[in-house]
Amino acid sequence: MLYRYAGEPDGAADLSAYTDAGSVSAYAEKAVQWCVKNGILTGKTSSTLAPKATATRAECVAMLQRFTGLNK
Repeated sequence: MLYRYAGEPDGAADLSAYTDAGSVSAYAEKAVQWCVKNGILTGKTSSTLAPKATATRAECVAMLQRFTGLNK
């Protein structure tokens, strides 16, 4: 959603550091890469994204803060 709101910008990140990167759905891969590259998405742990998990309200707020630049 944030990726589309930003205009689907270019910019891919290497997701190989995340052991579950292969679980990211094909339709979401560019968006996830962009979010990781821009620090919006940091993963559940340092080595997992948990792309099939449900984000908590707190995690959603943290991503929104990072997206808007409020989390400096």
